[in-house]
Amino acid sequence: MKFHERSSYGGVLSLDYIPSENLILSGWGDGTIRALDASTLSRVIWHIPDAHRDGVSAVTHHISSSIQFFATGGREGGVRVWGLHRRELMCQFTENKSMVSELLVDVRQPHLIHSSSKDGMVLTFDIQKERFLLLFFDMILDIHCYVFLVWVFRRTVAHILKGTSFHGMVQRCDSEQELVTGGGLRGEMISWDCDYQDPVAIYYDREGCEITSLSLDPTSNLMSFATTNKKIHLMQLPMSSSSDQTPDLVYFIYVQLILCCCAS
Repeated sequence: MKFHERSSYGGVLSLDYIPSENLILSGWGDGTIRALDASTLSRVIWHIPDAHRDGVSAVTHHISSSIQFFATGGREGGVRVWGLHRRELMCQFTENKSMVSELLVDVRQPHLIHSSSKDGMVLTFDIQKERFLLLFFDMILDIHCYVFLVWVFRRTVAHILKGTSFHGMVQRCDSEQELVTGGGLRGEMISWDCDYQDPVAIYYDREGCEITSLSLDPTSNLMSFATTNKKIHLMQLPMSSSSDQTPDLVYFIYVQLILCCCAS
């Protein structure tokens, strides 16, 4: 299969595969979302121009019997949720002030969307509450009341770590379904629980190198992460993030600089 990247599009910044639709959602530097035929990787099925002002840096999706949507994050910090089939804008969030590096749909509650960003923030948004507020706004006249309600209710949890940058994020399927972010100049992998604002565990790359990407095999809790010293590492996470157990580094391999890795 071949994929022809057009320089006028600004390059591919993010990808997400939808098996049931045989589509690959791609986010581009020109701010456009393009859905590609997964069989050929060369035919654009549909596209949304100007989805984000400075480029689409993250994309994810969810399909169930009750709701089908995809979510995108931009270099400007915005998070937007779109209907999958009619591609209408369902809601948007603007709390991030820097590039969104990763978006995840919660493994147990798909109405929750987690975002990580380059300004050291992890935010969880509830799209059910946001859509309710938009309907409620149609029935009231006091815009100040609406703005206050949005600020209080639509952001479910905010984790902020000043002085660092998150380049990627995964979510565990066991334990408390913690989020794990990767980044930082010292190679921190930080575990977050939605019930607590502070980290519940911090793991470090043993060589102290910045993490550029990370991924998690949900069946084995085997974490893969790439670092700026051209290595891919495999690390076994403990059964619980609250455990004092030190994660075991399984092995690493030398590669060229890796900006993205994944587990399957």
